[in-house]
Amino acid sequence: MSCLMRCRHEPAPLKSEPEEIYGNITNKTGPLQKFLLDITNHTMQCCQKNNAGFGLGDWLTMLTTVVPGSVTRSFQSRVSIELTGTHTRGELVFGWMPYMLPEVTRNVTVIQELNSSMVNRVFQETFDPSSTQWRQTTSLR
Repeated sequence: MSCLMRCRHEPAPLKSEPEEIYGNITNKTGPLQKFLLDITNHTMQCCQKNNAGFGLGDWLTMLTTVVPGSVTRSFQSRVSIELTGTHTRGELVFGWMPYMLPEVTRNVTVIQELNSSMVNRVFQETFDPSSTQWRQTTSLR
């Protein structure tokens, strides 16, 4: 339990996109930039108000699936969602030791670090294609 509490409260090692990249992209007027602004506007207002930074969890999760090379450090672990615990109900728990979570037989990959230059590049290619060689096609074949 002490490991659970300690691990839970440590700051996440993954860092979000720098705000200036986000700002440079959302200041443009194209459809992708408008889409990014629309889906993140509320989150950005909350984060700026609380000075908490800006997280791109869903986008980073998709990136690690589509571009596995973006992951520079990770480890395998057994995990579960604690449903009955007094202190951790509804939270992700790790089976750090062999005797922990013996009922869990599958592992998940826990990402510890991403290639930041690759994350920046792919983020810009995704939401600011005018700055890359990507071209929009008018029809699908």
